[in-house]
Amino acid sequence: MNEQEMSMFEAYKRYWKNAFNFTGRARRKEYWGPVLFNQIIVFLCIVIMMAIAIPTLATSTENNISPFFFIAPIIYLLMILFGLATFFPTLSSSIRRLHDVGKSGWWMLLFMLAPMIIGFVFSTVMNIMVMMSGETETLPTGVILMMGLFSLALIGIGIYQLIVFIKDSQPGVNKWGNSPKYLDPNYVAPYQNYYGQPNQGYPNQPMDNGYIQENNQQHNGYDDRK
Repeated sequence: MNEQEMSMFEAYKRYWKNAFNFTGRARRKEYWGPVLFNQIIVFLCIVIMMAIAIPTLATSTENNISPFFFIAPIIYLLMILFGLATFFPTLSSSIRRLHDVGKSGWWMLLFMLAPMIIGFVFSTVMNIMVMMSGETETLPTGVILMMGLFSLALIGIGIYQLIVFIKDSQPGVNKWGNSPKYLDPNYVAPYQNYYGQPNQGYPNQPMDNGYIQENNQQHNGYDDRK
């Protein structure tokens, strides 16, 4: 296997280039590099927003509002737009990261929906138990126990997701293609057949058997199929 090098900037470029590519595989750097860049961008926006907002609020009065007062909301709006813009690139890179470790992209449904489902179930059960107990000043013991169980479930899912996403690439070829890190030099990427449907790549075989045989027959001046 040939280990392929990739810079952080190349990983971030692929992150945006493959924003709607939910097939194939993505190595750790291709996932975690963009995560780091995005966090740095958001952190810098927060620092700039706070650096503008705090002194502006301290010096502004009802009759004298600094023009910088309106910059902080604009930065906050840009952060929201940036979060929306990164949704699909992050989702696609997450699915390709799962493919890279040999897991289906459907695992993302668990990682994304589990917190919402657990939160909804917890709030519903908590309200029912509070109404049944009649206690409003303190939480019933059952609610506290349920809160602990749901918290443990969320922590467990988060830890499992982290473990999966920090795993190294599966060497060579799996059902989602060649490893982007440990490249198999004998693997040929899937191509489209006569009907426009993708065919599986052929390790150790650069072309379709029928294509090779047909060309060999033409090269030899005869055709066995006649």
